[in-house]
This record gives sequence, C-alpha cells and structure tokens, in this order.
Amino acid sequence: MKGHVLRRGMKWAYMFDGPPDPLTRKRRQITKSGFETEAEAWKACRKAMQQAEAGRLVRSSKRKLGEFLTDEWLPAMKHVIKPTTLASYEDYTRAYIVPVLGNVRLQEQLTARRLAAFYDHLLTSGRTKRDGGLSPKTVRNIHVMLRKALGDARPGTTSLPIRRLRSGHHDSLGGCRRFGIRGTPAASSSGRSMIASTACT
Repeated sequence: MKGHVLRRGMKWAYMFDGPPDPLTRKRRQITKSGFETEAEAWKACRKAMQQAEAGRLVRSSKRKLGEFLTDEWLPAMKHVIKPTTLASYEDYTRAYIVPVLGNVRLQEQLTARRLAAFYDHLLTSGRTKRDGGLSPKTVRNIHVMLRKALGDARPGTTSLPIRRLRSGHHDSLGGCRRFGIRGTPAASSSGRSMIASTACT
C-alpha cells in the first residue's frame, strides 16, 4: 500500500488505494484534504494506511456528499462504468448535486426528506442555463446515480443504511414519490437522523 500527498489550493491532502470494494473487488481510493502542512498530511496518511490494512479505518462522520462524490466515488468509478456514463455522472455532480447538496453531511443531514425536496427542486426549477425544471428522465438518472453512490458509501457510513423500495411507492413526504423515497427513524450515532431510503427496483 503506497500513499501520495499533494497540494490542493492552500491546503494539503493525501490519497492511497484502500482495500477492495466488497462488491466490485476494485480497489477504492481513500483521500482526505484540509491539512495545513505537507508533514501533517503525511502523518495522517501513514496512520490511515495502517488502519486500512488492519481493517479499522473509519470514515469521518463529517464527510460531506460533495467531497465523497468528487474525491472518492467518481474516481473509483473510472474503471467500473462506461466512460459515457462516468461523464454524465460527473456532469450531474457538478451542475446539480454539488450546488445544492454538496455541503450536506452523509451522516445525520442527508435525510429522505432532504432528498425528496432536492428531486422536487430539480423537477420544478433545476435548469441552470434557463428557467424551468429538468425532465423526469434526467432526474431519474440522477436518482439512480445517488442510489448507487450511497449504496457504495454504506460500509463506511454506519448511519446511512440503504433499503430497497418498490419504484413508485407513495409515501408521506410529499415529494418525488415516483422515485420510491421514504423516511424512517434510524438508530444512528446521533439518534436524530432518518434512513435515507434511496433504492428503487
């Protein structure tokens, strides 16, 4: 296992290939940024690699959706999905997801209610270059992407369990019911979050 340290703006970051994904068997890139000095980044990198090798690496509970998608999940998908699909996912992330949900923490803050409101926003006023909403097909594609990303995040995100729901389920959230999203109380570390049920069949 070999780590790398690089500068990102005024801060430093580390990255290394972690244990393989349990589903795809592809090695996952682990990265973290925000270090003041190169030495701090190397120190944290060595500690994280030791924890990863021992199977004790725990993702930070402060990890945000935008950081997870751009720094971890999308890079890991380069050798898993088609280039055209990856390009679409990168466009969805940059244009629609990060501006609205980028700073939302995966744990505690990414609730089913917030996701439902996000999908409604996309349908009614999600266009970035002109007024109006995105097509249901585009929003569905974004939903499928998030479903897969959050499912992949599950091993290191204990307060974000994923449940399989039937497509078109009508719930009480009032938003985006056609995507089968439902909120359920979850026994997370904070005891206040809801299960982000984002999977459809």
